Amino acid sequence: MLKKIGLLLWLITLTLPHLSAQKTLKQIRTCLKDKKADEAMKLVEQMEKDTTTTEWARLYDYAKQAQIIKNDKENEKLYLKQAYDTAALFNTALLACDYILKCDEAEQKQQAQEGDKPKYRKTNARILHDYYANIHAGGRWFYARKDYASAMRLLSMALDLPTKPIWGEDRQVTAKAGYTAAAQLYLWASFHSKKWEETNRYRDIALADTLSARRTSLEMLSLAAEALKDTADYKALLLLGHKDYPSHPFFFTHLADLYARNGQYDRQLSLADHRLSADATDAWALEAKSLALINLKRYDEAITAAEQCIANDSTHTDAWYYVGLAYYSMAKAVTLPANINSKAYQNALARQKQLYTLAQPYMEEYRTKKPDEKAKWAPILYQIYFSLNLGSRFEEMQQIIKTLAD
Repeated sequence: MLKKIGLLLWLITLTLPHLSAQKTLKQIRTCLKDKKADEAMKLVEQMEKDTTTTEWARLYDYAKQAQIIKNDKENEKLYLKQAYDTAALFNTALLACDYILKCDEAEQKQQAQEGDKPKYRKTNARILHDYYANIHAGGRWFYARKDYASAMRLLSMALDLPTKPIWGEDRQVTAKAGYTAAAQLYLWASFHSKKWEETNRYRDIALADTLSARRTSLEMLSLAAEALKDTADYKALLLLGHKDYPSHPFFFTHLADLYARNGQYDRQLSLADHRLSADATDAWALEAKSLALINLKRYDEAITAAEQCIANDSTHTDAWYYVGLAYYSMAKAVTLPANINSKAYQNALARQKQLYTLAQPYMEEYRTKKPDEKAKWAPILYQIYFSLNLGSRFEEMQQIIKTLAD
């Protein structure tokens, strides 16, 4: 007898939550009939927290219906030329699609377990196709307003929907320019949001473009790879960008800097010479060549390259620094004999001072052009002024270096 009572209580325990959920579903259905979408959604959200009902396809179909009611309301205002909420118009369309996907997933599980045919798929597939243009437009609308998080949600839906089983066999939309544009905007929104990993989510689709937008995507992917400290991908993207856009300075300069940071000065020099073979006056290449030659201790050649850069385009301020740095490095390389009274010592000292004197105007000009780059010019000017016995200027550099240390 006790076993029977225990079994009965166990059955009641299982049945009561199910009956309660069914009752809530009826309440949701009533709210939908009365066009009370917000009230319906509150009940849906309650049931979504209950693990016993999270696989109920009908629950998600009701949620979809609630979002459609809300979307229709904003569309009606638009049609009647009344004030409407554009963000709500797009977000309700997004949520309707999201719930359709949840509904379809639940139906697929049920079909796998029980063999039931999908009840909602045909109708919901048509709704997805009807809403698709709005989903894409919503992504562009939010992106234009720099609401990148919202843009990413809509754009990812626009990109994912055509890959879902519920979409059907027609994949023509994935071959259209708008599909590629959505991937590009998602990449750019991810970049502006500093969500570096997300920039790669639709990378292959975004790079399928052959127009100028592809170059922007490659730039952002490169910088994202650098932020992720993925040196191999960073280098590969720069090489690809440099190959496809050889005249664009971004890929060249970043690749040259990468070679310099890795101590690959021969590669940096080769890269610069290759660019100069197409345009001997290219200021970016001349700057890179000068820096590579300085690191290779080929100072005279470095000065020639940097001075040519200045002659071609004096706005490339690093060239002034490189001339000064080359003369400064040559001065530091002068070996002073031990006997300070010897003629050899006097000649070497005179040569050293001559080189510091040659470096001075270039480094001072760089200071004028780049006053905030104190860490670069202050230590060098400190040594120049000290060696040339320029007391007041030397003291100024002492104070600047002290502030840098603090």
